[in-house]
Amino acid sequence: MKMSMLIGLSIFAAGLAGMSGPAAAGSGIAGRWSGVLLRDGVRVPISVELNGVNRDLSGRLQAGDAFAPIESVRATATGVHFEVPGEGIFDGTVAADSMAGSVSGSAASGSFSLTRETESPFADPITSSGP
Repeated sequence: MKMSMLIGLSIFAAGLAGMSGPAAAGSGIAGRWSGVLLRDGVRVPISVELNGVNRDLSGRLQAGDAFAPIESVRATATGVHFEVPGEGIFDGTVAADSMAGSVSGSAASGSFSLTRETESPFADPITSSGP
Protein backbone atom coordinates (compact mmCIF):
# COMPACT_ATOMS: atom_id res chain seq x y z
CA MET A 1 0.00 0.00 0.00
CA LYS A 2 2.77 2.44 0.90
CA MET A 3 4.65 1.58 -2.30
CA SER A 4 1.64 2.29 -4.54
CA MET A 5 1.04 5.59 -2.73
CA LEU A 6 4.70 6.58 -3.23
CA ILE A 7 4.52 5.70 -6.93
CA GLY A 8 1.28 7.71 -7.29
CA LEU A 9 2.82 10.76 -5.61
CA SER A 10 5.92 10.47 -7.82
CA ILE A 11 3.80 10.42 -10.98
CA PHE A 12 1.75 13.38 -9.72
CA ALA A 13 4.93 15.40 -8.97
CA ALA A 14 6.38 14.58 -12.38
CA GLY A 15 3.15 15.74 -14.02
CA LEU A 16 3.26 19.05 -12.14
CA ALA A 17 6.88 19.59 -13.11
CA GLY A 18 6.04 19.01 -16.77
CA MET A 19 3.16 21.48 -16.64
CA SER A 20 5.19 24.33 -15.15
CA GLY A 21 7.87 24.29 -17.87
CA PRO A 22 6.00 25.92 -20.77
CA ALA A 23 4.26 28.44 -18.53
CA ALA A 24 7.61 29.61 -17.20
CA ALA A 25 8.94 29.77 -20.75
CA GLY A 26 6.11 32.10 -21.72
CA SER A 27 7.06 34.62 -19.07
CA GLY A 28 10.74 34.10 -19.90
CA ILE A 29 10.44 35.97 -23.21
CA ALA A 30 9.14 39.16 -21.59
CA GLY A 31 11.51 42.08 -22.01
CA ARG A 32 13.07 44.22 -24.71
CA TRP A 33 14.68 42.59 -27.75
CA SER A 34 16.59 44.30 -30.55
CA GLY A 35 17.90 43.12 -33.89
CA VAL A 36 17.04 43.07 -37.58
CA LEU A 37 14.22 42.16 -39.93
CA LEU A 38 15.47 40.92 -43.32
CA ARG A 39 13.17 41.12 -46.36
CA ASP A 40 14.21 41.01 -50.01
CA GLY A 41 17.84 41.55 -49.00
CA VAL A 42 17.03 44.72 -47.03
CA ARG A 43 17.97 44.77 -43.34
CA VAL A 44 15.77 46.93 -41.13
CA PRO A 45 16.71 47.50 -37.47
CA ILE A 46 13.79 46.58 -35.20
CA SER A 47 13.06 46.29 -31.52
CA VAL A 48 10.39 44.19 -29.85
CA GLU A 49 9.00 44.82 -26.40
CA LEU A 50 7.05 41.99 -24.76
CA ASN A 51 5.20 42.46 -21.48
CA GLY A 52 3.24 40.13 -19.26
CA VAL A 53 3.51 36.60 -17.95
CA ASN A 54 2.52 33.13 -19.00
CA ARG A 55 -0.29 33.23 -21.56
CA ASP A 56 -1.06 36.91 -21.03
CA LEU A 57 1.69 38.45 -23.18
CA SER A 58 1.43 41.54 -25.35
CA GLY A 59 3.78 44.13 -26.72
CA ARG A 60 4.87 46.25 -29.64
CA LEU A 61 7.33 46.23 -32.51
CA GLN A 62 9.33 49.32 -33.43
CA ALA A 63 10.95 49.91 -36.82
CA GLY A 64 12.45 53.39 -37.09
CA ASP A 65 9.91 55.85 -35.68
CA ALA A 66 6.94 53.57 -36.41
CA PHE A 67 5.31 51.37 -33.76
CA ALA A 68 2.89 48.48 -34.27
CA PRO A 69 1.07 46.37 -31.66
CA ILE A 70 2.02 42.75 -31.22
CA GLU A 71 -0.88 40.30 -31.01
CA SER A 72 -1.45 36.58 -30.44
CA VAL A 73 1.79 35.98 -28.55
CA ARG A 74 2.48 32.31 -27.76
CA ALA A 75 5.63 30.86 -26.29
CA THR A 76 6.88 27.38 -25.48
CA ALA A 77 10.12 26.23 -23.92
CA THR A 78 11.97 26.81 -27.20
CA GLY A 79 9.54 28.55 -29.56
CA VAL A 80 7.77 31.84 -30.03
CA HIS A 81 4.88 33.04 -32.21
CA PHE A 82 3.47 36.55 -32.53
CA GLU A 83 1.60 38.58 -35.10
CA VAL A 84 2.08 42.21 -36.12
CA PRO A 85 -0.71 43.73 -38.23
CA GLY A 86 0.75 44.96 -41.51
CA GLU A 87 4.11 43.25 -40.90
CA GLY A 88 3.23 39.57 -40.77
CA ILE A 89 3.39 36.47 -38.63
CA PHE A 90 6.63 35.87 -36.71
CA ASP A 91 7.51 32.25 -35.87
CA GLY A 92 10.85 31.41 -34.34
CA THR A 93 12.96 29.76 -31.72
CA VAL A 94 14.28 31.12 -28.45
CA ALA A 95 17.55 30.07 -26.87
CA ALA A 96 18.76 31.99 -23.81
CA ASP A 97 19.02 35.63 -24.95
CA SER A 98 18.53 35.02 -28.69
CA MET A 99 15.37 34.81 -30.78
CA ALA A 100 15.32 34.09 -34.52
CA GLY A 101 12.91 32.84 -37.14
CA SER A 102 10.79 33.56 -40.18
CA VAL A 103 8.18 36.16 -41.08
CA SER A 104 5.24 35.20 -43.30
CA GLY A 105 1.74 36.35 -44.13
CA SER A 106 2.66 39.71 -45.60
CA ALA A 107 3.55 40.94 -49.09
CA ALA A 108 7.19 39.93 -48.62
CA SER A 109 8.31 37.04 -46.42
CA GLY A 110 11.58 37.25 -44.58
CA SER A 111 13.42 36.46 -41.39
CA PHE A 112 14.22 38.10 -38.08
CA SER A 113 17.00 37.86 -35.53
CA LEU A 114 16.79 39.45 -32.07
CA THR A 115 18.94 39.64 -28.95
CA ARG A 116 17.58 40.36 -25.49
CA GLU A 117 18.62 43.74 -24.14
CA THR A 118 19.94 43.46 -20.62
CA GLU A 119 19.99 46.22 -18.09
CA SER A 120 23.43 47.05 -16.84
CA PRO A 121 23.88 47.69 -13.14
CA PHE A 122 25.81 50.73 -14.34
CA ALA A 123 23.08 52.02 -16.68
CA ASP A 124 23.34 55.63 -15.49
CA PRO A 125 27.07 56.38 -15.72
CA ILE A 126 28.62 59.38 -14.08
CA THR A 127 30.25 61.50 -16.75
CA SER A 128 32.69 64.31 -16.43
CA SER A 129 31.79 67.59 -18.06
CA GLY A 130 35.32 68.85 -17.85
CA PRO A 131 36.76 71.96 -16.13
